Amino acid sequence: MKPTRLLILFSLGVLAMVAILSFGFMFIYERTAERHMMTYGQMALDSEALYVNAISGSTKDLLDSVSLDADISRLLNYENVSASDLLTGLRRLSHYESSNYFIDSIYIFNRRNDMIYVSSPHMPEAVYPTKDFPDFGAKDIFMDHSGINNLDPIFRIFNPFFPSIDEIPYLSFIRYNTLVGQNESNVIMVNIRQDMLSKLIDSNEADGELLLLLDNSKSVHAIAGNKAMATDSLLETVLKRMERSPENFSLRSEGKRYIVCQTEVLNGRAKLAMVADEDVIDSITKTKGYGNAIVLLALLFGASLLVTAFIFRFIWKNIKAQHEAIEANKRKEAETAIANRRSIILSALHSGTSLEAPGIIQENTVEIIVAIFVIDNYPKLVDNMERIADRNTFKERLCSFISSCIDVNLNPLSTYEDDERCVLIIQNPIELPDMEKMKDEILSAFGITVSVFVSDPCTLDSASSTYEYLSKSLSYRSLLGPGVTVTRSMVEEQEMTPYSIPDSLRRKMAEEILKLNTPGAMVHLREILDGISGGSYRSAQASLVNLSSALEDAISKLQRNNGIEESSLSDALLYKFLKMEYIAEIYGYIENILHQTELAVEQNRNSRQSELVNEIVRIVKESCGNRNFSIDTVSERLGMTSAYLGKVFKKTTGETFSRFVLNERMSKACILLSETDEPIDSVIYSVGFGDTPYFYKLFKQVNGCTPARYRETYRRKG
Repeated sequence: MKPTRLLILFSLGVLAMVAILSFGFMFIYERTAERHMMTYGQMALDSEALYVNAISGSTKDLLDSVSLDADISRLLNYENVSASDLLTGLRRLSHYESSNYFIDSIYIFNRRNDMIYVSSPHMPEAVYPTKDFPDFGAKDIFMDHSGINNLDPIFRIFNPFFPSIDEIPYLSFIRYNTLVGQNESNVIMVNIRQDMLSKLIDSNEADGELLLLLDNSKSVHAIAGNKAMATDSLLETVLKRMERSPENFSLRSEGKRYIVCQTEVLNGRAKLAMVADEDVIDSITKTKGYGNAIVLLALLFGASLLVTAFIFRFIWKNIKAQHEAIEANKRKEAETAIANRRSIILSALHSGTSLEAPGIIQENTVEIIVAIFVIDNYPKLVDNMERIADRNTFKERLCSFISSCIDVNLNPLSTYEDDERCVLIIQNPIELPDMEKMKDEILSAFGITVSVFVSDPCTLDSASSTYEYLSKSLSYRSLLGPGVTVTRSMVEEQEMTPYSIPDSLRRKMAEEILKLNTPGAMVHLREILDGISGGSYRSAQASLVNLSSALEDAISKLQRNNGIEESSLSDALLYKFLKMEYIAEIYGYIENILHQTELAVEQNRNSRQSELVNEIVRIVKESCGNRNFSIDTVSERLGMTSAYLGKVFKKTTGETFSRFVLNERMSKACILLSETDEPIDSVIYSVGFGDTPYFYKLFKQVNGCTPARYRETYRRKG
């Protein structure tokens, strides 16, 4: 072969190798730059996802508050709502809607009365019959929400009937009772305007970024950024690639190259995706610019140290800025780590999912003890904490304190529920920690008392069922009182000890009430309450019903016997009993009722006895001239025994009935002697005396003289 050809082939080979190396270098360079831009995009997307998840968390907190609000509960559950309750409930509903930045409107659907209560800036009324409710999409969901879980995001469009308002894209969440039949529950709906996400997320409509939200039905919603980019072609391409791969990727569409990053939001019920023009990302990260600068620096290194120094300074600033951004993101991730840890633990305890996770528990077969610390008088405690975040912070501090009281070798793991419960899991327990000492330390540190329910040792596989059993056992706290420590064996023993109120004890209590012997009645009531506290919770409920019925019967009979207006206490007593946090509170409540009833009986008796004595005096003045008149005459006319009449008369007037009759007859005799000429014998018989010598003797004892001398004396004075 000629040298010329060899030279040509060699040159071509060198060129081919240079071309291959160049293309290989460019390919590697492009892939590296693309990965770098994806990393930046993912960091930016994660920061945006925090805001979206914040809406979900805030909405859940709002639904919890609304569900537990007593004023709104009347709108949600009562078939008949009074005007005052309606006004109070609507004001509370308006307060929740206006005090939350994310929320646009709140609907409450009461299936019992077929009414919808509304707090919305887009509706002129606050109460609608279901058939007249203008939000047809919401009404359809109220009627049939069988395919929707609690807190599932619902993307829908609301068409207001005001002509000046365009249709509103809503992101809605509902809360309903899963324990009742399908589509039989009352429903709370919270609506968030989708454009609220645009306001929360730091984006520019003119740049080359687009944020998409994909729900479980694979529907795509452009929520922020340059929505002009959201062409059908681009969205279709992005959706197809996302269905094939959960990882970040790049694609080309309509002559441009895009970086697509994705992450799950709203508790895994939706995905947030960022579609960014590669040129825009590159203009921010300077990835390709750095590469070009390095190449240029390699070519011109010897020519310009000044340019080199400037480039290094520029690079350092950007690296520092990115490092600070990463550190800030790590801080945010650390803040969410506690929430994620809590979510994992609660998910395992409630639904039996695995607790095997880095930093939590490494082996699913490890032996554990589960303890529930219940904050006593929790409703009163949280009255001073209006914000749910403040309550959670308090319980997080309490959980950390509880864990600090446990030996680190036991690997304590703690978290809290949305109510008064704090949960402690102890791994590989050798012996049970001193719970009484821990309760004293909690009282000293926080000024609160706690009740502790402790399980037997079990494996992590049975943690969910163990926790469920302990949670169901919390009702025994109402029987045993605050500040108790209860083990599973104690609960099982009490479950096997049914209690019913003995008829003899119930009769004795009723008899003492009817006798107005409150101390005696309270002794028997204490014995009954002690028996209820020592029995099973189911028997306690039945015993409370029987106790309220027995008390109502006895008090009503006492009122009836003493002429006091009867009040219906049965429903009120039972309602009060069931609302009391501890059964021991019943003692003081009933003692107060009996004292009030006793006071009313005494007041009524005094009033009736005064009326009775006045009637007796009237009869005596009217009929004492009859020689056959006696206490039996009055008792027969008034329908009561002579003994009772005499007792009441003596108690009220201070003198006996016979003495009063005698004095009344003597008074009439003196009047007749002084004012008439009627013979003395006639006077004696006309005032009811049948024995003349007795009258003379008695008259002289009373007046100091004979009847004749008395008449003569008064006539001489006249």
